[in-house]
Amino acid sequence: MTPKHARMPAAPAALLAEWLRGWRLYRALGAGESPAEISLHRGAPVAGDETAPPEEGQVRLLAPATAATACRAWFVAVLERADLTGWYVAPFGVVPVPAFESEVRLSERRPPYLRTLCLWNTRRVEGRRLEEFSWLCARLSPSELRAARAVWRAWRHAAPLPAFLRARVGPPLAHPRDPRREYETEEAAAWDEACAFLEGSLAREAEEVPSLYAIPEAERLMAAEPEATTPPPKKKPDSRPPRQTGHTRTS
Repeated sequence: MTPKHARMPAAPAALLAEWLRGWRLYRALGAGESPAEISLHRGAPVAGDETAPPEEGQVRLLAPATAATACRAWFVAVLERADLTGWYVAPFGVVPVPAFESEVRLSERRPPYLRTLCLWNTRRVEGRRLEEFSWLCARLSPSELRAARAVWRAWRHAAPLPAFLRARVGPPLAHPRDPRREYETEEAAAWDEACAFLEGSLAREAEEVPSLYAIPEAERLMAAEPEATTPPPKKKPDSRPPRQTGHTRTS
């Protein structure tokens, strides 16, 4: 029996249950599909500006330049400058619910794939490569950017969260067999690969992996095929006498 003092309060327990449902759905769907990205895969538009340089508060979609970014849409938020040439960026989560205290929930008005920001997975990337291999598609509001930085700062310094943010983050992680640890390991490994490319230490390999952005050749050919111009076959005239529909009057 779980000791009373070790039980999770009702609200965090409900949040954890919701996250677990989303994570199981993500695993069941497989690579390239998630509850957070499902509306994107169904054709949600992403307005991009290919020439925009990185700035704090931007939300950018990474180009499919590596195996990790080719099989899944990676949206990232630009938090702040790291140095003269680099930026700190954090990815959005695959589940639209925060998993840990180091993930923050943004506005409910955002689409599901831009709703949870994973501050624990923040990395430094080269600004030039981020500009070249991503597209600007949205921006954080000033209050969202402040909240993200506060959660990131608390996580880095093992400091308590500000009171106004406690209801917007996930439950604490303590048990060694918690399924969130598997999620943490997988997400960190995939994001490490993407960041290695954005730091210039990993060669581009998107040409060798199937991309969720690619249109299959069969579909491309069918879409480009012109409409048939051959007229439909003419209907043969009916040689039978016309059918009488009224009553015949006899004298």
